[in-house]
Amino acid sequence: MLRMNTKKAIENAKKHFLEYYDGDAAALVRDGLAVGGFTNYQKGGNLARGGSFACYYWDEREAIREILEESEEEANRFSNDEVFKTYCHIAGRVYEKLAAGL
Repeated sequence: MLRMNTKKAIENAKKHFLEYYDGDAAALVRDGLAVGGFTNYQKGGNLARGGSFACYYWDEREAIREILEESEEEANRFSNDEVFKTYCHIAGRVYEKLAAGL
């Protein structure tokens, strides 16, 4: 299992979230500006909360499993609420990175 602060996990997460935008980081950042938030981290989390990415717990759980390269056991150890919070956290982290790069 990767930790979220590793380069590989960040790259996996960028790939996941950009799939929803056909690889267009600028479009993702524009949508974040539209949903609002005080920081780029909050804007990314708001996009996830608003349904711009995976909308179901099982999809979020699978995305986290792929991003962090977890086993099936590791992926299933958290409640749905924890999965949602983690998914929003990862979205915030990725949005920060993408917004800083544009």
